[in-house]
Amino acid sequence: MKPSSLLKFSRVPPAWIFPSVLLAWLLGRYLPVFEWLPSPSNYVAAATVWCAALALTGAAARELARNKTSLYPNGESTTLVTGGLYRYTRNPMYVGMSMLVLGAALFTGAVSALLGVVLFCGAIQQLFIVPEEHRMLGWFGDDYRAYCEGVRRWV
Repeated sequence: MKPSSLLKFSRVPPAWIFPSVLLAWLLGRYLPVFEWLPSPSNYVAAATVWCAALALTGAAARELARNKTSLYPNGESTTLVTGGLYRYTRNPMYVGMSMLVLGAALFTGAVSALLGVVLFCGAIQQLFIVPEEHRMLGWFGDDYRAYCEGVRRWV
């Protein structure tokens, strides 16, 4: 993969999942601070969170597709989607992605692995959510502002 291709790939949110999962795993494996979730409970918890994450992300993507608007963070939104999961969080797909990283942290059973989740959420918020919110405000104005007042960014 060329460096320019790698740079383009980093501009999509799923590209940030693998490094965050890797960080969570490395911390949990090599710097396990307070192992709070013993085996096999950690595997059950991880699998449960991963299944919920995939269901959440899939349902959010279907809602965007049903409303014929872009799935991509840099795409143009044609419709302000406020139904389905978007009634509860403005970013259900990002919540689902963060749950994938959380599942990896739970898999290790160590609290230190949660740093991967925190860093993923911080990166997603700064690199994608904040710029998206500025664009949405420009496209939908007061309707988007009212939506933001009634629905939280994360959960």
